[in-house]
Amino acid sequence: VMIEHRNVVNYVCWCLGGYTPLGGTGAPLYSSMAFDLPVTSLFPALLSGQPVTLVEDDGTPGIDALVAALEQGGFGILKLTPSHLALLNQSLSPQGLRTAAGRLIAGGEELTREKVSRWAEFAPDTVVDNEYGPTETTVGCSHLEGTAADLEAGVLPIGRPFSNTTMRVLDRTMELVPVGVVGELYIGGAQLARGYVERPDLTAERFVPDPYAAVPGGRLYRTGDLARYRADGVLEFAGRVDH
Repeated sequence: VMIEHRNVVNYVCWCLGGYTPLGGTGAPLYSSMAFDLPVTSLFPALLSGQPVTLVEDDGTPGIDALVAALEQGGFGILKLTPSHLALLNQSLSPQGLRTAAGRLIAGGEELTREKVSRWAEFAPDTVVDNEYGPTETTVGCSHLEGTAADLEAGVLPIGRPFSNTTMRVLDRTMELVPVGVVGELYIGGAQLARGYVERPDLTAERFVPDPYAAVPGGRLYRTGDLARYRADGVLEFAGRVDH
């Protein structure tokens, strides 16, 4: 996927205002820069004068090094996948759950109540952001903020679009569907990738003209995800087109 610098800039600029550190400062950096997780942890912290803690890989399997860092507490932000969250949910002590980070940002997979059950028990006020976004839309393009206690009551929706991002729910004829009706989710805006490397056929199939664009040349990424808008403007995930 051809991600451009301007795509990352829009994401990071949104993070600076949207993911305010809570209950501490900075963020831990514990995964390879080959993945998109560190984008959320590294650049917003450095651009706002916050510290970034490098979690050393001592060769031990699993997430032991990250658990040790989080037990010391004091982070403002922790970005991770829901799978990581589930492991930490079982590995951190009650005190570690309370002090690890004031804000958890989960992205890359569906976020369910089981993955934050012990946070809800021991640190119910911890802010949890459910971030949604295919790789083609640069790390994340929408989110919904709640608390661990909120998430215990159900599955968080995928929320509202980031700045300069368009998320349209369309039917098979590319018509906008009414509020509450399920359709395919199409995404456009400042974080939309250029396309696929040396795959013009696939690029043409997945990146399509936006019939509702305010400016000429607008494009949408066809996600293959099903979604619906609620009356309050929040998007809910409803499965996959191919399932």
